[in-house]
Amino acid sequence: MTSQRTDGVALAPSQDEPAAGTQARRALSDAKHHLQKSALKLLGYLAVVYLVLRLVPTLEQALRSLKHVSGRPTARDEFAATVTAG
Repeated sequence: MTSQRTDGVALAPSQDEPAAGTQARRALSDAKHHLQKSALKLLGYLAVVYLVLRLVPTLEQALRSLKHVSGRPTARDEFAATVTAG
C-alpha cells in the first residue's frame, strides 16, 4: 500500500507518517526526563528535612547548655567581686 505526496512521488506506509512515532517517542522521553528531575528534587528536599531533624536535638541541647552557662558567674566576675570587696 502506498500513498501519493503532492508532487506525485509514491511513499511506503512506513514513510507516510513517521512524525507520529517520533512525536510519541519524544513526548515519552520528555516525560521521563521531567519525572527524573522531579524525583531528584524530591530526594534533595527529603535529605534537607532529614538533616534538619537530625540537627534540631543537637541545637536544643546546645541552647540548654548555654542557658545553664549564662546563669553561672565566670572567673572574671568572681575576680571583680573579690577586688571590689577587698
